[in-house]
Amino acid sequence: MYKIGEVASMLNVEKVVIFEKLISKAKDIEPHIRKEKGVTYFTEFGVQVMNALVYNLPLPVEIQIESVEQETSSENGPDLSEELISDEDIVRINEERLRIKNEIMSCRNKLIELDGQHKQLDEAMRHYQQQIKEDLDWLRIAEGKLIYRAQHNEH
Repeated sequence: MYKIGEVASMLNVEKVVIFEKLISKAKDIEPHIRKEKGVTYFTEFGVQVMNALVYNLPLPVEIQIESVEQETSSENGPDLSEELISDEDIVRINEERLRIKNEIMSCRNKLIELDGQHKQLDEAMRHYQQQIKEDLDWLRIAEGKLIYRAQHNEH
């Protein structure tokens, strides 16, 4: 769970932007936040939703692993997994599932971090491109003045 300041930092925006989105897009973000003792916390998925809202990206789709498991067991008739899988295998599968889930969360966090870095680099690139354009304009002006002086000094 992440506080508003942490989410703002992860997304490279001011806290006020997060507050504005909390107000203007409440229906999209409300299911993914928790309030405890007056402090607002975002879930992992809530951070992804806020990222999409801040940068006008498509909202992410939340995959419910539990619902997929329930659907597959009910589609195949009675659940015989307990009879077919040993307790050790169940423990091993659950540990592997938890490991994979943690790895996915880690990858999500890394993607959000890299996305923020990418946005910073884009902004820096735009800034430097603007500076180069301004410098070129000044050089053109200086070149024009030099040409003018050269032409008038020859006469």
